[in-house]
Formats: sequence, structure tokens, C-alpha cells
Amino acid sequence: MRRIGLFLLAIVCFSCAQTYVEDVVTNQGAILEVGDAQFDIPMNGVKDSTVIRIEKRGAPKKLYEQGFVLLGKSFVIKPETLTFETPVIFSYPAKDIARI
Repeated sequence: MRRIGLFLLAIVCFSCAQTYVEDVVTNQGAILEVGDAQFDIPMNGVKDSTVIRIEKRGAPKKLYEQGFVLLGKSFVIKPETLTFETPVIFSYPAKDIARI
């Protein structure tokens, strides 16, 4: 019985990983982190103060009609109409560099 309790506790702890971040980004820039992913929005990256939400999605194998396949995690940046004034740097660690 104790093993089952520890197993359930482990599942709950691992499933509580952060799947989104939401923050107000000003023209001073910001660094937003979702799990291992990091989005570096530089100074003057946005014109006005904006609430930005970045969601980490799962890794379903999805075939798009254009012919490409999504194999790994994906990220959604909201609002969808957001445009950056300067390039945003996206960093994500490579776990299996031999496959690249």
C-alpha cells in the first residue's frame, strides 16, 4: 500500500510542471521561462506594455497537409496578433544531440 502511495505522489509531482507563463512585458524587455525553454525579449522588443502568455504543448505526432510532421514539443505565444519590433531569442536545450 505504501508503494502505491509513493507512486501516486511521484505522478502528482511530475505532472505539476509549469506549462505556461504569463507576464506583462514592457519596452524594457523581459526573459520568460517555461520549463527548460527560455524566451529573451530584448529592450524595445514591444512598443507598448503587453500581457504575453507562452504555453508549452505536448508532442503529438501530427501530419500537416503541407507534408511536415510535428515530432516534439511546441509553444504557443498569445496574443496571436502580437508582433515584435526586434528579434526574440528562443533557447531550448538539446537532449539528444546525436539525432540532430
